[in-house]
Amino acid sequence: MTALVAKVAGSREVNLFFPSSSEKAKKLMLGTAHLAGITNAYNFGGAHAIAAMAYGTETIPKSDKIFGPGNNYVAEAKRQVFGDVGIDSFAGPSEVLIISDKKKGFEQLAADLIAQAEHGEDSKCIFIQIGAEGLEGLFKELDRQVTDAPRGKTIKIALEKNSMFIQVRNLEEAIEINNLVGPEHLQIIYKDFKESSLKRFIAGAIFIGENNTAVLGDYAAGPSHVIPTNSAARFSSPVSIEDFLVRTSVTEIKSIKNKAKYNALLENSIFLAELEGLHGHANALKLRRK
Repeated sequence: MTALVAKVAGSREVNLFFPSSSEKAKKLMLGTAHLAGITNAYNFGGAHAIAAMAYGTETIPKSDKIFGPGNNYVAEAKRQVFGDVGIDSFAGPSEVLIISDKKKGFEQLAADLIAQAEHGEDSKCIFIQIGAEGLEGLFKELDRQVTDAPRGKTIKIALEKNSMFIQVRNLEEAIEINNLVGPEHLQIIYKDFKESSLKRFIAGAIFIGENNTAVLGDYAAGPSHVIPTNSAARFSSPVSIEDFLVRTSVTEIKSIKNKAKYNALLENSIFLAELEGLHGHANALKLRRK
């Protein structure tokens, strides 16, 4: 998804780095890279891949910007090279917040929490139950599914140490808590949810309805799934076309039709320059008086 956003933005060169995996996964990655118009694909990841992107090697060109999530080492490497190269964000552990007014039938929502928790022991899962009923049913379903999960140990630690289960009276209270958290992923399962209220939520990506899930964002729901974590959704946005572009400002003075107004502009600027003690600045302006 990130590569396609880059191509739409007009990036001339897009390089892909992905960690070594099974031969089948590697072939699928290379095939997908070809379809997405990737310039070069490199079968390695980690902090050393970030260094290669940021500074270049004999075989790898230096990049202007680095996008995409990774483990703690990748995140720290991106933080350290920022300034020498542009990055999307300093991403932390993955997180999901689910707001639900269901009273029974928690099989899917429990699976959504488990899907988030299996990312790692530091994954954050927050479940907000609207109304007095529901949490007991969710806990029973979680216990059942965690017992059978291949990554059960990791999931259990994430759910016990980094997760919260909160009961509120109404949607208003749920929104207030959500906006304090500013989650990476937000799922909303609310019977009478109105799309017009979406502007009231702070989140990196929002998934509405029980048939929807943040997991779809990992694989299909775009346009990009590089989204802010650690409450960064309060001040930043998912990676989009704008992140692959740079902007500048341009001024031009061809002729001076109103000398009085032009001189007034200069005098105000001269005043500020001299106030700062930058007399070279002031002189450059004085020489342009008409």
